[in-house]
Amino acid sequence: MTEPEYRKAQVVVMKSSQGFADRLGTLNQCLLYCLKYHAVICVDWEDTTWDLPFQDLFNLVGVYSVPKAKVLEMIKQETSVSGKWTYEDVESPLNEKTLGDDYIGDWIKTDDAVRFKTEQPTEEILITNGRGMRLNDYRLVCATLRLKPDVADIVKRHLVKTDSMMIHLRGSDRKHEGFLEKMMEGFKTIQSWKPKYVIGDNKEMMEKWIQAFPECVPYQPCASVMKLDGKATHLLTAEELKNYGLTKRDLHIETLVDFFGLVNAKERVGMTDSHFFTLACAFGNICWENMLEEE
Repeated sequence: MTEPEYRKAQVVVMKSSQGFADRLGTLNQCLLYCLKYHAVICVDWEDTTWDLPFQDLFNLVGVYSVPKAKVLEMIKQETSVSGKWTYEDVESPLNEKTLGDDYIGDWIKTDDAVRFKTEQPTEEILITNGRGMRLNDYRLVCATLRLKPDVADIVKRHLVKTDSMMIHLRGSDRKHEGFLEKMMEGFKTIQSWKPKYVIGDNKEMMEKWIQAFPECVPYQPCASVMKLDGKATHLLTAEELKNYGLTKRDLHIETLVDFFGLVNAKERVGMTDSHFFTLACAFGNICWENMLEEE
């Protein structure tokens, strides 16, 4: 796509309020749209959950991206926008109103839409709040998304070079009563001589697991999760994290370390109703190593 073509292209704006795995799933669907219709993308993850510019940790290759400031400038010039989105809605983090169904986007709202069985929307700017549907083929995001070199170096330093087993304790923000005990009972039936590592977002759950299975060790022994009590780490605000001398960037890098550790593992143990776990399993079956290399 040349510079003049880029300036005439549709713009896909992805907002979100969800966890890392859900964000990747929606980003993949937005990239599929860009590939299909030669659109450009704007990734706006500066919401209260992620609270960090997308470009601080990631690059995109093979697709044009534009900053939110450019999108806002276009809206000021009365560029057509999908749905009920206003300038103020786009400028602000998602809220109770913009998290609603009216802000998902018809172009990503139905199974037919994400399979491109509906007409291409005519608006110049398409926006989603991240709650749309998505296909479960992640080859495009693996080919397009790159970790920044300094972040990729941290992830690669943690990767286990020998065959290993990774145990993922499902997100504490969605845990249901008895799930940890159920996992423990199932784990007792597994026989493996591979080194065993544990990842999770809650100190109490991880300590209970390691007490029950001393052969398992934390994948990141010095991770922030081992310093924090209470709710899931990704739900802590930037202000709350300051009390522990931590930042959102610290937590996101640790999330990436955990995710790619799980992707890289030879054997994985977790709950299939965790999107983080199932996405890591899916990535493990495709060429994910590109994501840790420079453009």
